[in-house]
Amino acid sequence: MNFEMKKEKLRVKECAEKTKAEQSLEAQINLPDYCAEIKRILKCTITPGIHSVGRTGDRVSARGTVLIRVIYLGEGDKLDCYEKSLDLAVGSQMKSITDDMVLTARANVSYVNCRAASQRKITVGGAVSVEFTAFQIKEKELPCEILNASVQTRTRKVKAENLVCMSEKTFDMGETVALPKEKPSIARVLRQNSYVVIESKKAVSGKLLIKGECITEIVYCPQESENKLEEFRHSMPLSQIIDVEGIGEDMECSVRCNPSQLIVNVKNDSDDSGRLVEFALRITAGVSCSTVKEYELIQDCYCTEGEIDAEYTLTDILCPVNSLEKTETVKESLDVNGAKEICDVWISDVKTQMNGESDKAKGKCTVTACVLYLDEKDAPSYMERELEFFSEVSLNGKYESVECDFEALVKKLECTFLQKGKAEIRLEVAVAVRICSVNSYRIVTDASESRSQSEKKQRPALTLYFCSEGERVWDIAKKYGTTCEAITGENGIEGECVKEEGMLLIPCV
Repeated sequence: MNFEMKKEKLRVKECAEKTKAEQSLEAQINLPDYCAEIKRILKCTITPGIHSVGRTGDRVSARGTVLIRVIYLGEGDKLDCYEKSLDLAVGSQMKSITDDMVLTARANVSYVNCRAASQRKITVGGAVSVEFTAFQIKEKELPCEILNASVQTRTRKVKAENLVCMSEKTFDMGETVALPKEKPSIARVLRQNSYVVIESKKAVSGKLLIKGECITEIVYCPQESENKLEEFRHSMPLSQIIDVEGIGEDMECSVRCNPSQLIVNVKNDSDDSGRLVEFALRITAGVSCSTVKEYELIQDCYCTEGEIDAEYTLTDILCPVNSLEKTETVKESLDVNGAKEICDVWISDVKTQMNGESDKAKGKCTVTACVLYLDEKDAPSYMERELEFFSEVSLNGKYESVECDFEALVKKLECTFLQKGKAEIRLEVAVAVRICSVNSYRIVTDASESRSQSEKKQRPALTLYFCSEGERVWDIAKKYGTTCEAITGENGIEGECVKEEGMLLIPCV
């Protein structure tokens, strides 16, 4: 007998391989003459930035820079800082990587140590780890029909996410701008940050057009200032075309734009010093496009002409449940004992997790609030406080298992000093959530004529069978080698199960 199977392809995103590489950092910083001598180090930060990712054979590599910035207390308790850039170059092996895979690299700080060896010398030690990930589109073949009239199949219709294409592009943005007249000139940049807001996306002939803006911000020490900090924010319009082979207008497209490197230089103009700011960014955009497709899975089978051997497997099917982007306002109380005045607050070390519970997905975001303040003696000091906040998203139903992708980006922060030892911070957080249900199905992957019996058993034309309440018609038909239609037609049964116990007539086919 012929048991040819008709199959449909399901394309899914799969992590083919992950690997990590680490680069240790050691720097001896001798302060130049224009910097004040060190009285006390307040904070040392290491900011890695990747400007290129490459592959040669099974060797993957990433190159970039590491910005070391030391904020310290100088002469006369004046706030000061110094920064130094180091080269970043790490590599590792990926045995499974091929040309059709998308390679990504993300850099994180493993640790940082800093101490003042003398009033003009700083020793910095630390490490940066780079995680390389190779993604591929893997095709699953799902049997949907057995092309044999004597084979009976029990099928189930399911909806699944079918990944059509994915791509990644790195591009540069930059601009040199003058400070507004009301802003004082820059002496030192204390911190810097950037993020991207996507406002629209449109697919046209194998390309995706994205538009939005890139926000950059700096906090700096003004010239001739007594520990009063200034903030400057600048917006650059973003418009990029990303090649995505196979993209269509009817697809659901997910876009993530992350600045992988930000360089800020303060320049002099013709009249004054420290009034021109040069922003240079490298941005990595990741795109994935998918459709929701209905599949008919074969969950069981048998043959009315003889015994067959069927092979089964468990397969996971993902289906989008909810996807949204929103801005949430978060208010948190901040314990700032010993602070007389708060100079600056910023957020670092954002960590997120989300799990599905009942008919909701609950997300937790943990961040570190970095506080630069003046103590009771008007001397700059630094402290850190861990905060956490939560976000809930409806699942639009109940699911046994869900897969959640939860990202949180702090777009704006305001701090109000309420009273001695207490402050309130208000965060505007951009939340991006994507949730898929995960269902595991037992499906037939292959069928063949049984080796133990190749001839049809001789069966009576009509068999009497005493059934139980709730028994499935499919199980009865499979047991006696007949069809569900024959049993339901002979006995007037409606539905897939027998409603009450009793005698059934089982006809032979």
